[in-house]
Amino acid sequence: MSQAITFHTMLPTERSQVEDMILNLYSNDGKETNDYMSRKKIRPTLDRALTHPDSLRVEVFKEQQQIIGYALLYSFWSNEYGGMVLTLDELYVAPLFRSRGISSTYIDKLQDQKSSYVLLALEVMPGNEKAKSLYTRLGFEENRRMFMNKKV
Repeated sequence: MSQAITFHTMLPTERSQVEDMILNLYSNDGKETNDYMSRKKIRPTLDRALTHPDSLRVEVFKEQQQIIGYALLYSFWSNEYGGMVLTLDELYVAPLFRSRGISSTYIDKLQDQKSSYVLLALEVMPGNEKAKSLYTRLGFEENRRMFMNKKV
């Protein structure tokens, strides 16, 4: 990385920029529309992160004063793994800043906190081979589980 990248918990003043980045993540960086994600869905998530950072947190990536990415993290206790699991639910770096090692540096930062949790988990979209390759290179492994969902 050429410039110093900083990572910090989202401030209320950074909220609208993060909201825009979340929309970009779900719209494939603005190249196509996606009705799955909306500002209506994002707002309660960011509200929760700002009021309950112990269970949900948004971390902002900055170069100088410019927000260039974010991560959405949550944690929970796992009986199976015998401790806290930190889940990297979303990781986004703006297109102009990709392939500079920012995601790798961020994941290294998370691994430095390993005394707080026993497992770092994430989800990868099946067709995102670039992300899958990065995470495999960083030591993540596919598990034998399949997640199933039911809306309530």
